Amino acid sequence: MNSTDGEQNLLSLADEIAQAVQRHALMADYAADDPGALAAEAESIRTLMECYSNLLGDAKEGAGNPFREMATTPHATDPNLRDIAKNEIELNVSYRLAVVNPGKAVDLAHNRARSKGERSACVAPNSVDSDLVSALFVIDGWDPGEYDQEVVRFLGESWECRFAK
Repeated sequence: MNSTDGEQNLLSLADEIAQAVQRHALMADYAADDPGALAAEAESIRTLMECYSNLLGDAKEGAGNPFREMATTPHATDPNLRDIAKNEIELNVSYRLAVVNPGKAVDLAHNRARSKGERSACVAPNSVDSDLVSALFVIDGWDPGEYDQEVVRFLGESWECRFAK
């Protein structure tokens, strides 16, 4: 690919793959309470990698394509995931936030979405605070402490980890 747009698409897709791998690792290490979700995240990674491979095109199908030997069909669900269900863990995390400046929060959400390659965060200028916070959660995968505290203030968090019922 020679176009700048094509390279940016590859970079954006590479970033998505990295984020998906990180989510999968976190789920596997700390919150493997849902084997189906873990399998779905693994499938998401495979799909993203296949898209990356396809986006490279025929010109780089040889040694320049790191995923050239990947199967294009979904793999069977790992039978060991069923064993994980015996040790299901429930992780509940709560964040307390305050939207200090709703107008700037809308701008923040749209800017975060654009930085991820999306056109907008789908929040209107007159959105309620919970819609703004929800949009930021969906866009970022969540790290509320990194936001400008004069826009969205992080007040605290709590969590509970236990065996699922």
